[in-house]
Amino acid sequence: MRQLVAVLVAVFAASAFGQAFPTRPITMIVPYAAGGSADVVARPVAAEMGKVLGENVVVELRPGAEPIPGYRLVGLLGRGGFGEVWKADGPGGFRVALKFVPLSEPVGAAELRALRVQLLTEITTIAARVPQAAARRSERLRERLRTMLADAPLDETRIITEVAVWAQKTDITEELARLRAHLEDLSAKLDKGGPVGRPLDFLIQELNREVNTLGAKADDLELSQAALAAKGMLEKMREQVQNLE
Repeated sequence: MRQLVAVLVAVFAASAFGQAFPTRPITMIVPYAAGGSADVVARPVAAEMGKVLGENVVVELRPGAEPIPGYRLVGLLGRGGFGEVWKADGPGGFRVALKFVPLSEPVGAAELRALRVQLLTEITTIAARVPQAAARRSERLRERLRTMLADAPLDETRIITEVAVWAQKTDITEELARLRAHLEDLSAKLDKGGPVGRPLDFLIQELNREVNTLGAKADDLELSQAALAAKGMLEKMREQVQNLE
């Protein structure tokens, strides 16, 4: 059975109790033994829940076959990228909602994988825009020379030379190749598992360095905007890395 942390979400009407909820410590039941990944994740979650609710949240470990002892699952309410929500009958006949969060991989790893795909897509888009950016750069140079030289004839050989020099200074081929390599490395580290927080933090730094260089070289509006979008994705990736060991 896959490991789960079951977070009980039960909001009862204040009139049912005649006072505000919650009024006593809340128990988070984890149906697995102490020391497992479910136990390790549940405790900081309980601590944060306690801060939000203003009440102590106690983690109770109940190893067994049933996800939540004493609660009968009635039907699936919804499923998303962060788990499932089930309707259930609880003790005392109360109808509650149970959310099951899969822990098949560390918290943050799934988000990192999704962001990696987004960043790789952005890099592919940048690479596709490079030829058009080079053509716009060449046309801008011609316009500048026409303005400077007025009616004098343009030296086509000189223009070609200037375009080549400009292209060399703004070439981002190596940066794109290193970005792809770093993203492949990131995927491999996530697949391998184990303590990956520190190595991934280093990789995010390297990715940031390449994107910064790419942005500095970009003298085209579309490429600059794409570089900014990539930096935003990297910031989100950095935040997710903080969730990993």
